[in-house]
Amino acid sequence: MTMKIKLDGTEYDVRVVYDTLLRSFAIREGANAGTALSGRRIFDLIGTDYAFSMQVEPNPANPTDYDSFFDAISAPVETHTVELPYGQSTISFECYIQAGGDAYHGILGAKRWRGLSVTFSPVAPQRTV
Repeated sequence: MTMKIKLDGTEYDVRVVYDTLLRSFAIREGANAGTALSGRRIFDLIGTDYAFSMQVEPNPANPTDYDSFFDAISAPVETHTVELPYGQSTISFECYIQAGGDAYHGILGAKRWRGLSVTFSPVAPQRTV
């Protein structure tokens, strides 16, 4: 599916490989969470993190956007701001990217890369207590 991904204020015209846009959540706890001597769980809730992962490939109508997107997400910076689908709307958050990769798929009119896997991990919980 063709989708515009907004990263650090720039929109990239790329295709998200069908059925690869995944959203996950994790409940984040603080240093006081753990198990008491009685065995009872002690919660120190901070909030909820939402992480997103996907595979991206070039939109044949605009293959240079894929190259620019690859360069942007692989830049040696601490964080990015990303806007992605969330429910019936979108979510924008500060994230970090630790790794990614794609595969060379030969030449079909132009050099063709596909299957760029990337995970956007939040720097802070998007929902807090």
